[in-house]
Order: sequence, then C-alpha cells, then structure tokens
Amino acid sequence: MTQASKLSPSQQDLLSCPGPAEFDKFVTTMTSDMAGDLPVADLNSLVWFASRQAGYWSAQWCFSPSKSPDARAKVELDAWDGAYNWLSKLLIETEPQVKHLVIKRHKFENSRAAIERRVDTTRGPLHRLLISGFSGAALACNSVGLRSAATRLMSIAMYPKGTVGRDDCNRLRR
Repeated sequence: MTQASKLSPSQQDLLSCPGPAEFDKFVTTMTSDMAGDLPVADLNSLVWFASRQAGYWSAQWCFSPSKSPDARAKVELDAWDGAYNWLSKLLIETEPQVKHLVIKRHKFENSRAAIERRVDTTRGPLHRLLISGFSGAALACNSVGLRSAATRLMSIAMYPKGTVGRDDCNRLRR
C-alpha cells in the first residue's frame, strides 16, 4: 500500500521544475507543512531535488573563472548544500538503512552535474582524448593508493585551467 502524497500542487510543481529553482521559494514552499509529516517517498523526493540543485550550483561555482568567481553560485551552493544536509538527515533518521544510498546518490548528482558541464566545455577530439587520458591515469593512481596524485589528475581532467574547481584542488593539495 502506498501513501498518498501530502505535497501541495505548488510543492509538486516545484519538484518537477527542470532548471534551478530559487532557494527562498523552495524553503517557503516546503516548510509550510514540513518534512516530519511527509511520507518517506515525498521526503526522498525533496532530498533528491535538493541534491540535484546542489550539484547544479556546485558545477556553476567550480567552472566559474577563478579571477572572477560566480558569487551567486557560491551562495546558492551553500544554501542547497544546507537544505540537502538537513533533509537527508531527516530521511536517514526516518529510514536509517538508506544512509549509504542517500550519500552515494548525492555524490553521483554532484559528479553528473560536473561531467555534463565539462562535456559542454570540451572543444574537440584531441581535447577529449587528453581528458580521457588524465581521468584514466587518475583512476589508475587511485586504485594503487596514490590518492593525492589521483585527485590532481582528476582535477586536470575535470576542470579547465583558471577555474575555481581546478584552483580549489591545487589549494587542497598544498
């Protein structure tokens, strides 16, 4: 037996939104009859939505030029990460057995958004070959325990030079 959705029509419309939604609208709409009263399926939908938004804004932030970072993307990323953390905590408290899946799906959403953005910025066959080479080398390094080298190689493969994502990885390495 499935529970009927407790989401209002405006909340359901917000979840079906294909592009990035405004965080304030999300919070106002969702907190009106909050998560503790929602069926697990609806809470799961909210967690997934917040995760997708965090992934989208993470890609916006990481692919912005490091000399003039996208300030709005950083604000949105922080807000959506906060919403994801809060909602995922509620979901995991309700259904502890989904913890691993929730975390794995969030990592996937972040990676998916970054990969989609990278595909959009890739310029040609030689460039694709270089990206494939760096990412393959990163996977090989990671498999033999060279995490630092793997992280550096993957950042080269993932983020163009002069972007926040590449520069953040360089700062972490030091």
